[in-house]
Amino acid sequence: MSRHFRSHPSTRPGLVAPALAAACFVLAASGQASAQQNTASTDTFRTAAVNRRDGLPISARTRFFNVRNNRDTRNTAEHELLHGMGYAAFYTDFRNKIVVQANGDRHFMDNGANNGNLRVILTAQTTHADPDKRVGAVNQGNTIMRPNQVVNQRAGAFEATPMNDAFGWNARNPDVRITFDESFPALIVPFVLDFHRDNVRAARTAIEGLFGNGAGARFDWTILNVEPRPVRGERQLLRSDVPYRSLATGHADYNAPGESYSLTDLRLQLADAPGTPHPRGTVYSRPANLSAQFTATSAALGLNGSSGPVDLAGNLNMLVLSNPGEIESEFAIEIVQLNLVGTFFSDQGPIPVSLRRTFSQVSTGAFSADPIDAAPGMYEIDSFFDVFTDLSLGNGPFIPADGVLYIDYVESDPMGACCIGGDCLTTTPPNCSGVYHGDSSPCVPAPCPAFGACCCGSSCTLTIAADCNAPRTAFAGEGTSCSPYSPTTPCCRGDFNHSGGILAVSVQDLFEFLAAYFGADPCANTNDSAAGPGAPNGVTIQDIFDFLAAYFSGC
Repeated sequence: MSRHFRSHPSTRPGLVAPALAAACFVLAASGQASAQQNTASTDTFRTAAVNRRDGLPISARTRFFNVRNNRDTRNTAEHELLHGMGYAAFYTDFRNKIVVQANGDRHFMDNGANNGNLRVILTAQTTHADPDKRVGAVNQGNTIMRPNQVVNQRAGAFEATPMNDAFGWNARNPDVRITFDESFPALIVPFVLDFHRDNVRAARTAIEGLFGNGAGARFDWTILNVEPRPVRGERQLLRSDVPYRSLATGHADYNAPGESYSLTDLRLQLADAPGTPHPRGTVYSRPANLSAQFTATSAALGLNGSSGPVDLAGNLNMLVLSNPGEIESEFAIEIVQLNLVGTFFSDQGPIPVSLRRTFSQVSTGAFSADPIDAAPGMYEIDSFFDVFTDLSLGNGPFIPADGVLYIDYVESDPMGACCIGGDCLTTTPPNCSGVYHGDSSPCVPAPCPAFGACCCGSSCTLTIAADCNAPRTAFAGEGTSCSPYSPTTPCCRGDFNHSGGILAVSVQDLFEFLAAYFGADPCANTNDSAAGPGAPNGVTIQDIFDFLAAYFSGC
């Protein structure tokens, strides 16, 4: 979660958005924010459960923003460590105890019901204590779990109680193990240890002391520092009618037993009009197209590091959470729906891919559009989204991402559908090494020729018709497949030269197969096996037996 104007790492000054599953901290003085400056954010929450949300937290990551300017590193560290160890709606056991009241207040109850004991009143959009509320004699403005940092506040029993209700930490004696990334500064002065690192360690000791003696259940905590990025340099001058290409920084990993998927080099393109009014409470939808490099390992689908481009298309719906009322302004938003579908052309053939917004977490962002007086119709644009996603491959169950996608708006060069063989991806004309179908042309429905079975000698591979025209080849038709294996369908594997006709299989096919076999020609790979040591182009002695079986089976 985030703190002090807990906004996400990509939030800039003036663009403050609520966060539920990643926490940020903004510096404040005397209980008031002196500047909308993020101090820290915690994410990459983990439990030992398969879906990473159920049960006892086991690890998290905290990023400090420009830690050298932090006036109370220990305060920030205690707050963020509590988020990582369970004070977050990401975790099922914490979220199930939040009860929404008729007036919209979010009460954390010890038994998850209104007849229980009230522990803390949370803010409307984030997993923080509402500083304007009281619980009995406790003024929540004095709790370290408020959204804005107040220097010298420390964690105590009020913060520990809901953690014990949700996870029983007081009976587990948590042992917090810290890993400092090299980005986190170590200030070495003679006779003085590392100032900021020592404050983080002191926070660890204090939180362990709230729950026990630090000798029980292990919790791994990774700490790193992120230097602030330029603000004005990232704002783009855009016309009101241009599409924007949103760049998702980093990558997304999805892991489950027997499955591991990764999206890298993400490009999310959607159109918006800066001059369009977006009053509070409005839900507006935009067509979205995401292109990325996809890597997949799945025992069920027979994939082992299969990699290639993937292009997904669908809609992104956004809810305006706050807006001063002007047409051009800065406003906070929530991603309420994201449904993208497409196809991954793997080494096992085409496989459907679906990407959606995670239902159990809030994906937030902010947007600003300032008109340029000297250039009518031009706007200065700045925006970000922090999106939690689930991915499904081959119509299987959805798997949650290990972390959040940080997405920023930038102006798009002209982009359109690019066909590379039978694959379609959205890119710019200079980056299209295949056939470019024009600016704004979509990949869904696909403009590219469909894949089909290409019979080469006694082997079968998936390709497009245009690439299946060499000697001894025959294209079986779009949509045909090489699996399951058959000696006769869709390829007559005994007809090595694909002469066809009544006497398609002849002794000539046997001679040509043997010549190809001894030359390790991939067209002699009768059983379509993978290449490897002792199997150049997948050709092994087993192919002789498989070819002879196909030869005597005829067509």
